[in-house]
Formats: sequence, C-alpha cells, structure tokens
Amino acid sequence: MTVFGAVLGQHDRRHDAVHQVLVEGLASLADRWTLRRGKGSEEEIVCIQEANPSSVKVALGYYSLPGVPTLTITAAQLASGEYELSR
Repeated sequence: MTVFGAVLGQHDRRHDAVHQVLVEGLASLADRWTLRRGKGSEEEIVCIQEANPSSVKVALGYYSLPGVPTLTITAAQLASGEYELSR
C-alpha cells in the first residue's frame, strides 16, 4: 500500500512487497496512475500532485500542468471503494 492507501503492487510474500516499496515507492508517485470512480467505471489516467496519509491530490489527465483540473481523494474514499487508484 502507498502512504495514502492505494495499491502499489500485488505480492504473495511480505518480503517482496517491502522490497517494492523500498526500491520504487517514492519514485512511483511520479508515474501515471489509473483512477476508477467506483466499480465498473471507465479508467482515467491521472498524475499525483500531493500525497499524505489522509488524502491524495491528482491531476486529471496525462500531464500535471498548470490549470489542469484536479481531484482530492481521501484515504477513506479509497478504502471504501468509492475510488480505486492503481499504478
């Protein structure tokens, strides 16, 4: 899990998950992520602008440029399935 509750990767062993976080955890925030607004919705490409334990702010679109619409998603919304954010 990321600091804000999104899935960073799938692993069968804890050791492998810890390794992924240590190797690419911070760098993964610069990647493009996939956002779904609930089960069965269309996927959107987003860029993470800010992340903290209680929320994540994403730029809606392929690039995080000035003026691009943004969305703040709480960790609770991710945990409930209201939003799904994956890499």
